[in-house]
Amino acid sequence: VVLKGDIIGTTGDVGLTSSGAHLHFEIWKDGLPQNPEMYLIQ
Repeated sequence: VVLKGDIIGTTGDVGLTSSGAHLHFEIWKDGLPQNPEMYLIQ
């Protein structure tokens, strides 16, 4: 469960092929990766 104020990610700039600061965003449910578009409000 994610609560208000919880840190759920960070940004960074690491690796030889980095294109600058970015965020890798994933949603997993029951051990399986999910399509994050299904969880975002447009």
